[in-house]
Amino acid sequence: GKGNSKNFALAKSLYALTLRHWIAVFRDHFGQDEFLNHMLVIESERMREHKQTVFDETLEFLNMSPYELQTDEEYHTGSYDPMSDDTRQKLEGFFRPFNARLHEMLSPFGIEISWAKEHAALM
Repeated sequence: GKGNSKNFALAKSLYALTLRHWIAVFRDHFGQDEFLNHMLVIESERMREHKQTVFDETLEFLNMSPYELQTDEEYHTGSYDPMSDDTRQKLEGFFRPFNARLHEMLSPFGIEISWAKEHAALM
């Protein structure tokens, strides 16, 4: 039903829960000192604003040859009705502890996600 798709969308957005799992997997496999050499975290906003730079960094991380993007076109974008202030406040309240946790998980590794850092400051 429609309610389940909304719950899935919310659950899918709880990055701290998913990333916690993958950090544990990579840490167990590669060790505490090496696991981040095998994991790349990219903030979507940064990718949108600096496509070629982030793409270059990704290719370098994967030890692949440089490649010039052929388009600046954005894919999978949609148009949505404006969000009400009430809905925005509810969503921000719901996500705030998860985003703060995401910041706490990533900042010791020098990884900053702007909106997660903002939510951590509010906790």
